Amino acid sequence: MNINVENSMVKSCGLQRNVAVISLSIILLVSSLSACGLVVAGGGCGGCGGCCNCPSCSGNSQTNISYTVHYYLEGTSTKIADSKNVTGQMIGALITENAVDVAGYIAVAPTSVSGVLNATSNVFVFYYSANTVSYTVHYYLQDTSVQVLVDKVVYGQTLGAWVTEYAVEVWGYIAVAPTSVSGVLNATSNEFVFYYVVDPDAK
Repeated sequence: MNINVENSMVKSCGLQRNVAVISLSIILLVSSLSACGLVVAGGGCGGCGGCCNCPSCSGNSQTNISYTVHYYLEGTSTKIADSKNVTGQMIGALITENAVDVAGYIAVAPTSVSGVLNATSNVFVFYYSANTVSYTVHYYLQDTSVQVLVDKVVYGQTLGAWVTEYAVEVWGYIAVAPTSVSGVLNATSNEFVFYYVVDPDAK
């Protein structure tokens, strides 16, 4: 950088100064900035190696920040789903993550978390409780809803689980095929029905 100031111009403004001193000060300032990568010929970054927090410097990791999201069983560090790893983020960025759906579990509040990314140790955790459901087994007289045996109710089952039930023996009745039923448990209305006919040989 060169600054040419004519002595006549300086004198005409009544600002007679030592031009050499001014030029030297400017040169020293520019040299200092260049050493830190802020000023280079043609502009851009001079590769300061991070001293100026310049995101484009080859030695600066600000643009390659990562974070991890864990999905744990409530009160534990037991994973109920694979962790999510995200890379290529900017340091200082505000990140928001939401709990994902996991079969058989319900996310515990908060189900959305936000945070500013640091240089390291960026971890978000969501906790889940086991989502339990129930199902009912009915034992009916064929083609009716008349009970030949009290309903069987099963609690504490996992949502989405596959269950199989079998017809039980009921004195005075014979189970009608099918005598076994299977199905996937839903959030509600899980019912299995077995039908029976009167046993003619029962005495």
